Amino acid sequence: MKTFKTFLLLFILSILFSPLSLWATDVTQNASFSVTLEPGCAIGTPPTLSLQYIGVADTSGPSDKFDLSSFCNNSLSYEIVVGAGNNASGGVRQAGMGGNYLKYRLYADSGRTTELGASSNNIISGTGTGGAATTSIYASVLVSDNYGKSIAVYTDAITVTYRW
Repeated sequence: MKTFKTFLLLFILSILFSPLSLWATDVTQNASFSVTLEPGCAIGTPPTLSLQYIGVADTSGPSDKFDLSSFCNNSLSYEIVVGAGNNASGGVRQAGMGGNYLKYRLYADSGRTTELGASSNNIISGTGTGGAATTSIYASVLVSDNYGKSIAVYTDAITVTYRW
């Protein structure tokens, strides 16, 4: 019995005087984390463009532009495909009103030298910056395309598609 008491006493003393690190333990695990940034673009609100055409009194025809806003990933190559509209004919876009049509043309540059055709050559290429970007499309109604048109409000809608 004396041996058991001695053993018990030594055991209790060893617990009391042993370093705390024997009783407190930290368990560490490594957690892995990964994020995949998918290529993409966010497109802003679709613009509206309204031109006033006076006919033969307007020798140069009206012109203006509309801006497409987007946010594309940095270094992402993308294309903007400009659709033909609802009334294109003979490779030229037309705004319509009750069976009557007024031809208009869209361009990729402010000098209006690079026409965006209704059926071909209708792509603008770009590269994302990771921030806001604006792409302007320029519109013109040419007098030479529209002699003798009826006075009316002509409308059209085009689809603009971003692809990457």
